[in-house]
Formats: sequence, structure tokens, C-alpha cells
Amino acid sequence: RATAEALGLPLNEETGHGLGTSMNLDEAIARGCDSLKSHFVLPIHNDQLKSLGSSSVEGRVSLYELMRRPEIRLPQIESLSPNLEIDDDPRVREQIELTALYEALIAKQQRLAEQDSRLDAMTIPTGWSFADTAGLSYESREKLARVRPATVGQAARVPGVRPTDIAVLIGHLKASRKQTQSPNTRSS
Repeated sequence: RATAEALGLPLNEETGHGLGTSMNLDEAIARGCDSLKSHFVLPIHNDQLKSLGSSSVEGRVSLYELMRRPEIRLPQIESLSPNLEIDDDPRVREQIELTALYEALIAKQQRLAEQDSRLDAMTIPTGWSFADTAGLSYESREKLARVRPATVGQAARVPGVRPTDIAVLIGHLKASRKQTQSPNTRSS
């Protein structure tokens, strides 16, 4: 591992670590994550993993994926693979650990937020009859008729309305839109 001093970079007098711009920090974090993603453990490393208090692996697992385990920190990873290109700056090291640990959760939250946005973009016509919407549970029909949501997203947030009922509602709304958008092409 290259240190800031060896590279001729200025050092922070308090910590003795290299100073850098946020771009340099971002680059160092990206390099560290890439290094973890390109190094792997295999089932032959299971004894080492167990000695670190972690469970075994079934197949090839990147060190980055291994960092998602709460009991695994960067020093343990470096003991498994000492040739990693990870900066000594504690800010970089902390961000690498946080990125690896929470990346999957953040990605899931982003997918859910995007799904919510799509549902909020799907409007329900003002005069929509929930009582006549086949396939909705009685409870959902009642609650939706009382609340009168303007969008599918709002309907999905009504307490007691099941996800399956939202799927049924989306199906009916799409079918209704197709009927109103395409003219009747049957000839007499």
C-alpha cells in the first residue's frame, strides 16, 4: 500500500495521514472498492473465515461481498488478502467499509423509491368505482371508496389495502386506459 508520505503528498500534522481533495478521496474510495471487488475467497479459505468469526462460503465470493457481513471489517479482509490497493487514510477506509456494508440496502431503498414514484404517477380517474372493481377484497373496496385516492401510490399507502389488491387495481386501470385509447375497430 502506498502512503501519502511515500507519494510526496502533504500530511495532516495531527493525524500524519495524507491530505487530499474530495476528488482524491472519492478516487481512493473507488479504487479500494474496485480492489475488493476483484479479489476473492473460495471454500478453501473457510478455516480462515471461521477464525475471524464468520461463516463459510459455498463458492467464489468477492472480498467486497464479504465486507457486507457485519463481523468482517477491513483489517480482517486485509489479513485474507494483503495485496489489496486500499489507502491508509482513515476517512477512505471508513467510507469503503460503509459503502460495502450498506450498498445493497441503499440500492434496495432506491428501487423502492423508484417504484413509489411510478405508482404515484399512475392516476386513478375521479369517478372510479372501487365497488365495481372485480377482484378487490371487500375490505379494500370499502377503504378505497372511503379514502378516494387520486393515485395508485396513495391507494397503496392506505392502511389495510393489500399489495395484491393494488396489483388488481393496476390491471383494471391499464385495461380501462387501453379501452379508452384504442377506438373500437369492429365492423358491423
